[in-house]
Amino acid sequence: MQNVPHSPPWGRRSLASSLSRRLAWLRRLGRRWGLPGLCGALLLGSAWPASAWAIEAKAWHMLERMAQAELSQVYAGEKVVADLTQPVPKFLHFRVIRLLPNLERREFLHTNNQPADVVVNDGNYLWHYQPLRGLVEKRKAPSLQQRRTLQLRTLDLIKENYAVKVQALEQPLDGRRADLLEFSSKLESARLLRRVWIDRETGLALRTEVYGLDARLTHLSYFTRINFSPAVYSETFELRVPNSTRMRTVEELSLSTLREISQEFERSQSVRVHRPSYLPPGFSIIRSQVQSVNSEKKVLLKFSDGLNTLLLYQTVLPSAPRPSNQPSRPIDIGGVAGHIFELGYVRALKWHRDGNYYTLVGNLPEEELVRTAASIQ
Repeated sequence: MQNVPHSPPWGRRSLASSLSRRLAWLRRLGRRWGLPGLCGALLLGSAWPASAWAIEAKAWHMLERMAQAELSQVYAGEKVVADLTQPVPKFLHFRVIRLLPNLERREFLHTNNQPADVVVNDGNYLWHYQPLRGLVEKRKAPSLQQRRTLQLRTLDLIKENYAVKVQALEQPLDGRRADLLEFSSKLESARLLRRVWIDRETGLALRTEVYGLDARLTHLSYFTRINFSPAVYSETFELRVPNSTRMRTVEELSLSTLREISQEFERSQSVRVHRPSYLPPGFSIIRSQVQSVNSEKKVLLKFSDGLNTLLLYQTVLPSAPRPSNQPSRPIDIGGVAGHIFELGYVRALKWHRDGNYYTLVGNLPEEELVRTAASIQ
């Protein structure tokens, strides 16, 4: 592993980008409250409903703080992630340590006396140790600037697609003063309700709850312990594994446009990249890349509405893919036979057409996933 010199967490946003985001925000306010109300707010100040203005401004300020804390806050703690969609809930426990500028270690706690995974970001690479497979997977770590750029795009989508309420809580959350953010969809199509508890001092998200369309809690994550002044040593971000462990490198080529992705995939695989002609309301593409593992290449397209995601993988295989050991059921995808996998909080569709193999993963209703998949021609 390599030692990484410390550097500022991210560069400042350009003036043009900042002005563009503010103009977009004003356009959304104009659509919601109308031109007279917007002009009154801008020109007269006191004529505008000050409480509504202040509440929305505070909510977005807290959202920005939460995003920045995700990249810049130093801490060590233990966290639980729970999938409550199954008859028997599934709980994932892990320890996490974060340091600046871009260092992180996650140790997943043992279950049933089985060795658990370890993920280390040493600032240059992500190392994922999978002891049950005797494997370490290595890939280039995204820079803080890349992560910040993705954050800004995600924040814009949240502001466009969701209404946010803020509530200052009187009672501390596990000894920490916190504020509550509640996200509800502005769109006619159904979306999951989300509630996030934000640490008032640092801006870090302490607890997240996601509710299904039936208003039942489906996903939960929270810290059981957290320390914002941890004593950490440099070797914390070194990964030590048995000598017999295999190494696999995943090469990822992130490109700015789908045209570049298509050109790269066509050059290397002689196959055209397909994208859906239909996306659920509010969704936009936020990431595109070509991944290479050994001699196999696949395209990853990531779509988001700010809080929910769709991942579309396309690959070309010389033969049919290995059968999955996950339970599934057959499903028609635009006249093509496919399978749907219920994976708890998310579901996945798998199908193939004309020698291309597709996987679409998301936490949306089945009919939305199928409609999106069927539009890929």
